[in-house]
Amino acid sequence: MILAAFKLLILLLCFTTWCYKPVQTACQTSDNENCPCGLSDERLSCCFRVSENEAGANVGLVANDPSLQDILNGTEDVAYSILGKNEEELNITENGFLQTTKALDRETIGNEGCFTVLVEVSHNDQGNNILVAVQITDVNDNPPRFINTENTNSTLTESVQESDAIHIDICSNDLVATDEDLGENGTFEYSIVSPKDNFTVIIDSPDAVCLRTLVPLDREEMDTITIVLQAEDNGVPTTLSSLISVILQIEDANDNAPMFIEPNLSPTINETAANDTLVVQYTAVDKDIGSNGHVSFSIVPNTPQDFPFRLNPSTGEIFLNGSLDYDSGTKIYPFEITAKD
Repeated sequence: MILAAFKLLILLLCFTTWCYKPVQTACQTSDNENCPCGLSDERLSCCFRVSENEAGANVGLVANDPSLQDILNGTEDVAYSILGKNEEELNITENGFLQTTKALDRETIGNEGCFTVLVEVSHNDQGNNILVAVQITDVNDNPPRFINTENTNSTLTESVQESDAIHIDICSNDLVATDEDLGENGTFEYSIVSPKDNFTVIIDSPDAVCLRTLVPLDREEMDTITIVLQAEDNGVPTTLSSLISVILQIEDANDNAPMFIEPNLSPTINETAANDTLVVQYTAVDKDIGSNGHVSFSIVPNTPQDFPFRLNPSTGEIFLNGSLDYDSGTKIYPFEITAKD
């Protein structure tokens, strides 16, 4: 009776500790507390990293080395499968290697490029589920982009009034760039591609970048300037960049006085000329535009009261205003005419 009870105890021990022992697996990491994904799930068994954009890359080994498979109930007949939606992104081999099935994009995954995968490891009617964390590490695959543009080469228009001064800032949030990559891949610098000697870049705030003038702006010399601004990242091994062309329209300032084309005319008129006869027309030009370039004419106030001529202030035409008598009257009428914008 005692012998029978001893045999029964042996059978029970066999049943509970060896005969149906769950499948054991291990990952090639033991530092889950420092998992790059920052996960603290007690079920977490593995923590792997893999570079983005690599289809068919090995992520990590979920199972023990094949040479140690004999501890799994003395059999190598172990099946691995991925549970859930990650089947579209990952595959697991018969030896327990996780592999990417397609190029993974860290920037579209979110959660800092981290996700978890549930792997089922089974043999006959025994099995374990292994929770694996995968972090997609960054590569420099995104150039800086100016925030209000869709392309890496874009154009926008700004305006500034001409001035003799320098260090005038033309600021815009359209000149702000961002980079979706991380670390050095995601840091970038601005620079003027052209014209390099006329402008520099000033970071006014996180929401505005300024183009600062280094030379006076003269609309009469050049009314439009195209400035090419570059944002280039510090990626390794190669850098990426974007360009934006700023068409700077120089607005007019009233910085030019009208100039007579022929300032020293000496017109003559016959004494028999009829009233309203055109005597002469003065013409002046102004390099400015709009109201700044509109010229009007006037006769200086010290002109004699008996001055027998009248001026059209808009056209600069001088007409006879009355009649003339060479024998009894004045033969020379001096006058000054001014042109004003």
